Amino acid sequence: MQMIELFKEDMKFSIAHFTIFSEKERENIHGHNYNLKFSLELRNIKNGMAFNYRDIKKKLREICQFLDEKFILQLNSPFLELKEKDNCIYVSFDNDEMKFLKRDIVLLPIVNTTLECFGEYILERIYRETAQTILLNVAKMSLKISSGPGQSFIKEVELPDLV
Repeated sequence: MQMIELFKEDMKFSIAHFTIFSEKERENIHGHNYNLKFSLELRNIKNGMAFNYRDIKKKLREICQFLDEKFILQLNSPFLELKEKDNCIYVSFDNDEMKFLKRDIVLLPIVNTTLECFGEYILERIYRETAQTILLNVAKMSLKISSGPGQSFIKEVELPDLV
């Protein structure tokens, strides 16, 4: 097995969020510092390299910059109601209503703001946006996302062999 691992110092982001446990219970708003480690299991190496992985590093950095210093809201939660008015997002949960400036919010197409959902979102985006670069020489890709020492989520995906 041959692998490439990408985990640069700038492949990180800080966000605020709340996790929803049920239709009546959620966490208080708080934040985490997340770090990413992206791995690719290679099929073959030609000319001394599997492929130019500069595009994947660039995409990982773009995603981190997009999320960094934002409040993340789970767009697909059945327990939240979101409304936009002027430059604000109004969020209803149970009997609470919260108001946020649009500039501070990122609405993600996820069901909850958990390590699992962030990991799947990021990995799916990497695959969708870099598939042309990696498909021929990569058998598997995985993402490890950590919210601190001793707490992480790892998702691995096998890729089709197109040769």
